[in-house]
Amino acid sequence: MIHLSKQGNYIIKPVLIIIIWISSTLNFFGQTKESDQKYPVDSLRQWTSGLMDEISKKHPGFYRYTDKEEFGFLIDSTRQSIQDSLTQLQYYRKLKPLFAKIGCLHTGIELPEKYKAYLYTNAVDLNKNFGHGTIPDHETAITFENWISKQDVELNYTIELINKK
Repeated sequence: MIHLSKQGNYIIKPVLIIIIWISSTLNFFGQTKESDQKYPVDSLRQWTSGLMDEISKKHPGFYRYTDKEEFGFLIDSTRQSIQDSLTQLQYYRKLKPLFAKIGCLHTGIELPEKYKAYLYTNAVDLNKNFGHGTIPDHETAITFENWISKQDVELNYTIELINKK
């Protein structure tokens, strides 16, 4: 008898460990306020390559929805698009589309809990109006998922005003 849960845990554990490592690593560098802290270009590019390379080796469905050639192009494009140091939120925005291309609902990346708490305590409650995929960013917000039926809210749409406020 094959225990799928054990087999699945074997594959998922390394992926989760990598994601947790990246998230925790971002929290330990520097002494600046987390939201303003920026990470060097070389480190960001190396983290991107290392993370995606490791996930491609460990995740059984990595190339299920996006073939290897296209994924390689997307990873290289993402690395090349990092031209300057980035904050956690900016880096998250670079990585999130790569994880979406994997197409697995069990594989993803999130901002560290402390950083999410900071974002959500410093913004209006956008999620009740626009779904859970809205990230507040200073005086604007970016939508990255639309879990509600409002069709006029597009992905990557920048929300600048709500009720003219």
